[in-house]
Amino acid sequence: MALSIEKLRREHRVIQKVLDLAVAELDRLEGAGAGDPVHLKRALDFARHYFDRVHHPHEDLVFDRLQLRVPEAREAIEPLTAGHEALYELGELLDEYLARCTCEVGAFDTDFAAICRRYLELQREHLAREEETALPLAERCLTEADWQAIAARQHARENLSAGERAAFRYGALYEFLMTAANSN
Repeated sequence: MALSIEKLRREHRVIQKVLDLAVAELDRLEGAGAGDPVHLKRALDFARHYFDRVHHPHEDLVFDRLQLRVPEAREAIEPLTAGHEALYELGELLDEYLARCTCEVGAFDTDFAAICRRYLELQREHLAREEETALPLAERCLTEADWQAIAARQHARENLSAGERAAFRYGALYEFLMTAANSN
């Protein structure tokens, strides 16, 4: 059990670092234009592929199991599940902008910046709510059998999804970020 919770918390630290990097680049680009749009685009691309397509689906499995174990947890979990959906939807719009982004200095689109900022803010707010509510609840209420069931479902889902491709594509970056998160 603790390994899955600890893995989610380590991933949250990684997510926080990516969000910080993206916000800093966005601030620089919106300010004097001294930021690097390529760094921003890569951070957002990682967010879309890893957060939204690997990490959040894993959390959804935890949330589903938590609601089975503790039906009264539904009130705390439903807004988090809805938050994942909102992030997916905004992420789709972000993907459209990312596909058109030229990443040329001086060609920074203010609409793109607004969508980026909203996406990053939603990710940060969502992460804080999970840390405050769902993870402590899961840690207290889920059994070892629950965590094994979650792991089995996650493995089956990853074999059928883009998760493995994202894990392969970002494997080295993910390992670097996880190591950095563990050192804090």
